[in-house]
Amino acid sequence: MKPVRIAVFLAVCSLVLGCGSRSTMVRKYYLLENKTPLDLKLMGVYEPFGYNAELKDFIVATPYEDQRIALRSESNELIYYFYHYWGVRPGEAVTRMVQDIFSRGAIFKKLTRNVNEHADVVISGEISALERVRIKKAEYAHLAGRMTFKDGRTGQVLVDYDFDRRFELKKNKSMNAFAETLSKALFDETEEFIFRVTDYYLYPQAN
Repeated sequence: MKPVRIAVFLAVCSLVLGCGSRSTMVRKYYLLENKTPLDLKLMGVYEPFGYNAELKDFIVATPYEDQRIALRSESNELIYYFYHYWGVRPGEAVTRMVQDIFSRGAIFKKLTRNVNEHADVVISGEISALERVRIKKAEYAHLAGRMTFKDGRTGQVLVDYDFDRRFELKKNKSMNAFAETLSKALFDETEEFIFRVTDYYLYPQAN
């Protein structure tokens, strides 16, 4: 093959491969969100409690605050996907979902975020794990953290709720399924937390 033809052939191959990489190697973004309705009847709050509540931004552990999605394949090894990102930084995404769930529950007279210096009660939390886990051939979504409900004046902890959940991705191991599973897990834990907060007022003798 003549040098000119070789050069043309290599140029065409480079163009084809380049186009292919642009179409397949593209960043994808995923959201933490869940619109499952709250079981308001089970919650049993028919009128809002007469308190002003403040929601603090949730703190996410440093390895998971990155917008890139984390993958753990060893107990002491954490890597990040190159083309899979959270659409919103995890701390902001988690705080938004918790705010949305408490707003839908409407258990307080007023709910604000980071603006009320004299709130009656304060909702806050930490996320210690927000990751995809790979163990041999099994894939999991892992969520762990804590949600706290405090007296706004004294700082006394009224409700403290820890959670650490891992869900195996069986039939569907796609990144969409992973994001949906984590979203559902976060919704379930927040729902359990809001139930415990309402129980604090509805059944004071049990506290």
